[in-house]
Amino acid sequence: MPVDNYRTSDCESSALNVTAQASVDASCLAAGSTGSMLAHDVVDMDSELLYWRGQYRVLVDRPGLRYSDYEPAVKLGLDAYMRSHGRGLREMEDDLIRCYKRVRGVSKLDWDEARPMVEAAWHRLEQRDRLRPRRSHHA
Repeated sequence: MPVDNYRTSDCESSALNVTAQASVDASCLAAGSTGSMLAHDVVDMDSELLYWRGQYRVLVDRPGLRYSDYEPAVKLGLDAYMRSHGRGLREMEDDLIRCYKRVRGVSKLDWDEARPMVEAAWHRLEQRDRLRPRRSHHA
């Protein structure tokens, strides 16, 4: 599945050459958030999805499942982190459950199986942000 529809806008994507949000229904996680959509630096979704394509079986390995079954949970975790605006993963769990039901499509993972993927994708970005030097906001 192409990730072109995961860009924040054509202008931002072209200028930054990265993607910033997953295509989780905007109404899913936007409730309760304030300020800019981007709580953190932008994320290269192509790179993240490529990483998870090679790692998805580490957390939930059920026979008969393919990456396409895991991908909605990965995208939800990435999107949730980007939209968290300082909220914690546990704080957002009710919203995540509702969102997953809306975006899982034909995935064979139920929420209990998807949760570790959502958490892992979230924590990977969280770790990346902790290790990344902070940029100065001086003009």
